[in-house]
Amino acid sequence: MKTFRGQFWVEARTRMMRLPETSTSLFEIFVQGLYYKRLISDNRELEQDFRLKFGALASREGDHQYKRFLAKSPETWPWRVLVSLYVLGDYLDAQVVRIAAVDVMILRHEKSDVMTFDDIDFAYANTSPDSKLRELLVHITTYDFDIGSIARDLIGMPNGFLVDVSMTLARRLPNRQCQSCYQSALSWVQHADAVPAHFHEPQDGPPWQTLSSCYYHEHSTEEEKGDCAARVAREKVLERREQDRNRG
Repeated sequence: MKTFRGQFWVEARTRMMRLPETSTSLFEIFVQGLYYKRLISDNRELEQDFRLKFGALASREGDHQYKRFLAKSPETWPWRVLVSLYVLGDYLDAQVVRIAAVDVMILRHEKSDVMTFDDIDFAYANTSPDSKLRELLVHITTYDFDIGSIARDLIGMPNGFLVDVSMTLARRLPNRQCQSCYQSALSWVQHADAVPAHFHEPQDGPPWQTLSSCYYHEHSTEEEKGDCAARVAREKVLERREQDRNRG
C-alpha cells in the first residue's frame, strides 16, 4: 500500500493506519469489491444501515435517494454511498473498488439524475485534484445539466469544481455547428496548450458515451488499458443482447 511505502506519509513511519469512519455495511461492500471487482451486498438490512449512516439524503427531484432501492442492485444505491466507497477505495489504494464504484455511478446517472451538489461537495472535499471521480462529476454536470437553470445552485461550490466545469464548457462544441465553424473550433483546440483527452471528432458528448466507461478507469500499463477496453466492449455487447432478448 502506497501510504506505507511513501517516505512523506505518517503511516510509513508509524506502520499504523487510521481508517476513515465508516459503517460496517460499507466496509463489507468494500471488502467484497476487492475480491469480486464489483459492488455487491447480500445484506437484507442494507437500506436501514445506509439510512442510519447517511440519513435521508434528499434528491434533486424533491424526494429521496432511496426511491426504488434494491440491495442487490448497486445502481439504485444513493450517490453518497457510491462516492463514499470510491473515497474509501482511494484512501486504501484499492483500484478495483474505485473502478467498480465509477461504473456504478455512470449506470446510476443514466437511469436517474439524482446526484445533488452536496454529493459533489463531499466528493471534492475527499479526493485529490487528479481524481477520476472529480472528472466524472464535472462531465455529468457539464453535459447533462442545464447550466442556466442550476446557476444559483453553483454558488458556494468548490472553486476547483467551478473551474473544471467552466473549462469543460468552453471546450465543448455546439451540437448544431456548421462544418466550417466546427473545423475552426477544432483547429483552435488542437493548437491550445491543454487539449482535453476526450476531445475528438466528430462527436461532442460525455466520454462514457462517446468513448466508454474505461475513460474513467485508472490504468498502470498499456496492456491493462487494452484489457479494460476489451472487457467494457464485451459487457456492452452482452448488455445489448440482453436488451434485444427483453424486447423480443
